Amino acid sequence: SLARGVIRSEVKTNHDLIFQALSEGLKVLPIQEKHYQIRLHPDDIERVNNHFSEEEITKHRWDLVAAPELSAGGCEIVTDANAVDISVERRVRDVIDKFLLEQGLSHLANASDE
Repeated sequence: SLARGVIRSEVKTNHDLIFQALSEGLKVLPIQEKHYQIRLHPDDIERVNNHFSEEEITKHRWDLVAAPELSAGGCEIVTDANAVDISVERRVRDVIDKFLLEQGLSHLANASDE
């Protein structure tokens, strides 16, 4: 709960988090992908459209899709052969799992995935 609250607060004050999420997600995907469907919270679509020109979005082969069920600050990127989840929810889960593993509480980290 604490981690989620802190991250949600950060998302509200730091609108650049969506660009960090995009960068992280695109780095793990193969460069030669022909098309990227990027699912974002509607507020983040507006931020991306304001940050990148229409020509840049077309050049990168991005298809921005509104996904109101995702929290602002995160995204899911899907290609023909791959998918990557950079949602805020997934990143929170990863941080909590890492913390629990470092504390020797791996059984709790495994339970959080269920």
